[in-house]
Amino acid sequence: MSRAGIRQMLAAGVKEGAVVNVASIAAKSGMKGQAIYTASKTGLVGLTKNVALDVAESGIRVQRRASGIHHHAAFGLPQGRRGASHNGGHSARPGAQPREVAEVVASCADPKART
Repeated sequence: MSRAGIRQMLAAGVKEGAVVNVASIAAKSGMKGQAIYTASKTGLVGLTKNVALDVAESGIRVQRRASGIHHHAAFGLPQGRRGASHNGGHSARPGAQPREVAEVVASCADPKART
């Protein structure tokens, strides 16, 4: 996805662009029983770093954002119910709503954001 988006931006002559990859805290701390997921998110972190270096001079920013578990039906967790076992050992504070994650990603893509 990143490659396709970057190719289109470069072909269109975009002077400022942004790619935001959504990683996970699993890339840093792991998650019991989730080796494949953790490996994919760890790979995404490395990919993001390298792609950012590759396109740095083009004006395209490539960054990642990582967060904990989100309230989503796919996790089978009712809202407000969490546990360390579902959060890679991190605190059991309430997770973000999918809309909140989308807002963070959108703000990172804003041309005014410089991270």
